[in-house]
Amino acid sequence: MTKMQVTDTDKGMQALLKQLGARMPVSVVGIIGDGSTRDDEGAPTNQQVGTWHEFGTGKIPKRSFIRDTFDINRADFNKRLKKVAAVVLDGADPRLKMARFGLYAEGVIKKRIAAGIPPALADVTIKRKGSSKPLIHTGQLRNSIASEVR
Repeated sequence: MTKMQVTDTDKGMQALLKQLGARMPVSVVGIIGDGSTRDDEGAPTNQQVGTWHEFGTGKIPKRSFIRDTFDINRADFNKRLKKVAAVVLDGADPRLKMARFGLYAEGVIKKRIAAGIPPALADVTIKRKGSSKPLIHTGQLRNSIASEVR
């Protein structure tokens, strides 16, 4: 059996990837900026309410609307981000492309919240809210989901 020798000749790919990584902005999606406040004075912020639902508390079950949405949509998001990287390498504006991706991810999260995230609400909560939809009472939490490019 003859041994084959393999030579890896980098013709600039590593440098290109490094350059892309250095100039590629990121899109942050969640409860950020002005969306963190609530309309009713003295009430917890949307960030507080979102954290309680995202991770759960002793009384509130976990209803992850951000992390689980990204996990559920990982293949779709990765496919879209690969397309973003490809068009950026061809000269497209990386900030614009990442802003568009952020808006898409925002919409996916909001749609999932609107559809209802299990577990179901307790009967006492349904009676108090007048609705059986988890995470939706006034719509402030859902409407606070935003994205920004950094």
